[in-house]
Amino acid sequence: MQAYIDAHVDPRFVRATLHQGDTAFDCVDFDRQPGCRDTPCGTPPAPPAPPPPPPGVTGAPPPGSPATSTLEACPQGTVPVRRLTLREMARFDTLEDYLRGNKGPPPAAP
Repeated sequence: MQAYIDAHVDPRFVRATLHQGDTAFDCVDFDRQPGCRDTPCGTPPAPPAPPPPPPGVTGAPPPGSPATSTLEACPQGTVPVRRLTLREMARFDTLEDYLRGNKGPPPAAP
C-alpha cells in the first residue's frame, strides 16, 4: 500500500498544499493528476472571471490580511488531489479492497 501512496502523485508536480481539518490536498499540475496517467487530459479549463467587489470596496486587501495570507484554492493550472495516508488505507485488508471501496468481491469470471 505504501508503494501505491508514493506513486499516487509525483511530488515534482505539486505546486501548493491546502489543508482542511486533518486532510491535505496537493495542488497538482492539471496534466499530471492521477487521472491523466494513461489518457492525456488536454488543456485545463479557463478559470471563471472573478466576481465584482462589493459596493463601496475598492482596491486590494491590505498585505497580511487573511485574504492574501491564506491559500484557499489551488493556483491556476492545477487541481486539488486529496493526499492519501497509510492510516486511512490500513482500514482495508488489501489494496484491491481499498480501490474497490470494499463494496464486496469482484464480479465472477464468465
